[in-house]
Amino acid sequence: MHSTAAGTLPSVEDQQSGVVVALVMAVLPGTAAAAAGGEEGGGPGGVRVVAQEEVGPRLVDLTVSSPALGRPAKVRLLTPEDWDERRKNQRWPVLLLLHGCCDTYDSWTRETDVATTPQLRDTLVVMPEGGEYGWYSDW
Repeated sequence: MHSTAAGTLPSVEDQQSGVVVALVMAVLPGTAAAAAGGEEGGGPGGVRVVAQEEVGPRLVDLTVSSPALGRPAKVRLLTPEDWDERRKNQRWPVLLLLHGCCDTYDSWTRETDVATTPQLRDTLVVMPEGGEYGWYSDW
């Protein structure tokens, strides 16, 4: 298990960070509008991965900086089995799992067997933090 700052990530992870940022942007409010402004300070809209930690087999926790949220947010990834051997521009099916009220980004791996579900071995599962009451929608 290890933690790394974004500036010291191995190059293969740097290649994939844009994919992860794009996936995270899909569930962060306001990032689509912010993305129209360019890629200042990281990915589109200034969203960037600032830290990562391997927390288990195929499990990676990211800390994402988001100007739209005004604070760092956590995202858990359940990576495909061949994630460590990934190539630039490689793609996988993506499943977004959003937690409900009063829980956190790690609820799916804490409360279910999602990490050991055989049907997900070739899928990138993205589990973002939604806040105490959720912010997945712009009501």
